[in-house]
Amino acid sequence: MTAQTEKLPALTRFVAFYSYKGGVGRTLAMANCARALAARGKKVVLLDFDLEAPGLLHFDVFKPKNGAKRPAGFAEYLEACLQDGPPDELDGYIHECKGKSTDEGKTWLMPAGRHKEPGYLAFLNNMTWNDFYTQNDGYKILENLRGHIIERYEPDYVFIDSRTGLSEIGGIATHQLADIVVLVFNLNGQNLEGAKLVFDSIRKAPLHPAVILVASPVPVMPMDEGTPFYKKMKSIKKNFSGAYNAGKPLVIPYHPLLAFDDRLLVDDGDLFSSDVPYRRIVGKIQEVAAVDADYYLQQMTELMRRGDWQQVQGIALKGLAKNPTDIYLLLNLTLAYCFTGMSEKAITTIDELLRYHADTVEIAKQQIVALALYNKGFALGQLQRSEEAIATYNELLSRFGEFQTLAFQEAVANALLNKGATLGQLQRSEESIAAYDELLRRFGASSESILQELVSNALNGKGFALLLNAKKVLGNPEIQKSLLQTALAQFEQASVHAVQENRAMVLGNQGYALFLLGRTAESEQVLKEALALGGQKLYEAELADSRIDPLPEDEAFRTLLDRLWSEVCAQAATKG
Repeated sequence: MTAQTEKLPALTRFVAFYSYKGGVGRTLAMANCARALAARGKKVVLLDFDLEAPGLLHFDVFKPKNGAKRPAGFAEYLEACLQDGPPDELDGYIHECKGKSTDEGKTWLMPAGRHKEPGYLAFLNNMTWNDFYTQNDGYKILENLRGHIIERYEPDYVFIDSRTGLSEIGGIATHQLADIVVLVFNLNGQNLEGAKLVFDSIRKAPLHPAVILVASPVPVMPMDEGTPFYKKMKSIKKNFSGAYNAGKPLVIPYHPLLAFDDRLLVDDGDLFSSDVPYRRIVGKIQEVAAVDADYYLQQMTELMRRGDWQQVQGIALKGLAKNPTDIYLLLNLTLAYCFTGMSEKAITTIDELLRYHADTVEIAKQQIVALALYNKGFALGQLQRSEEAIATYNELLSRFGEFQTLAFQEAVANALLNKGATLGQLQRSEESIAAYDELLRRFGASSESILQELVSNALNGKGFALLLNAKKVLGNPEIQKSLLQTALAQFEQASVHAVQENRAMVLGNQGYALFLLGRTAESEQVLKEALALGGQKLYEAELADSRIDPLPEDEAFRTLLDRLWSEVCAQAATKG
């Protein structure tokens, strides 16, 4: 299977159906949407949070496939959590639905509970939602439920039927669990006022979900400009600004048959295509899920962990087609270009990110700007545009050098490290050493492991710059020796915090400095360890280093290196 055809990771969307008043067809809308999705191959979990008036079990397609008459549900699940902690299994509270034989997908239902039984009624009477959150870790219980549902059923959608009014359980559905809220309301004044209260409350949530507006049921009436319907739609556009479809709410027409029978029109249909409004809601839900940049970002998470940057690139481009200014998508596309060697495209993408977000005041986005500047410098360095790379690192240092949080400190330390390396490549050794010294001054005493690693790299970089300086001082052995001893001290300090992948390089430099100081036996011991760790790559790097400003001693060093490398290879072959 090629990278282009590999199935992308599934993404679960939590969708709450909510209404301020009853009688607007909220549960019926949710049931029809669930059926439409299940028929077309989607996996849907239904949660009935309307504890006072649950309705989903009235539909035959949502009854337990195993024939259970009074299955446990949400109330019993919460009771178990409060008594003994979250249950290990969900199957006792969520059942697979009967569905229809023609379904290509599956539906599961967590009913409200054993409605009207004494234990259920007692639970409702004794349950205080404020205490649930403040004294019983209610938030963690529901987040655990969310994660457990995703892990156990891997659904495409979780639909939540929430009770009416401004209730605590409604707030759980719309404020904590939902990625999308389908807000259903009638067009009379009381419904609209209540719906506005709900909408305003949702929009104040720190990470508020997208809201889809649905007017229901709406009698057949003229809809031309100037009509009462037109005026209502105009006021909705103003009062519900920020809703995904505020300019054009979806409409479910009044259907006389539904006054007598809770009929699922997407299953049964009629001559008048009355199922179309529900299918439009499904389409809008899928549209919101696809447009939301988070949809694409979540798909990338596992791919980035695996290092599948080609896939990341494709998903980021799709996401940016609909979210062209999203800072996270732009950053991930930059990383994908960097890791696949497409440096020019990486720089272009970073410039686009900076064009939209360079002046952001949000700390989280400022961190991304800092990271973007670092990546731009890195990409410029790969293209041998050294002066531009240094200028970019300097811009990062100027803007974020005094920020104290770890993310900024890491970006600053990386910028100083790369600046030092780039200056070294330009043979501007004094400036290179100054950049490393600045990193050591700022972060040398840090206890943060990532900064300790960068300090180790800076010590190694500074030591190598001093070593190269020593190789240039041919006529003054005392100065040469002093520089080599200083370089050796840097390498020895660097080895203390060097991570595994860098340790071989540090030891190789340490062995080279020891050899140039005439401490051949110590050099041989250190170089052998370095070659065993670093292999062919380190062997070739050490040979290359010995040819920079060559000294008479370098020929003897290469001879020693060849012998030690042969011994390491022979030992590896014997073990193999």
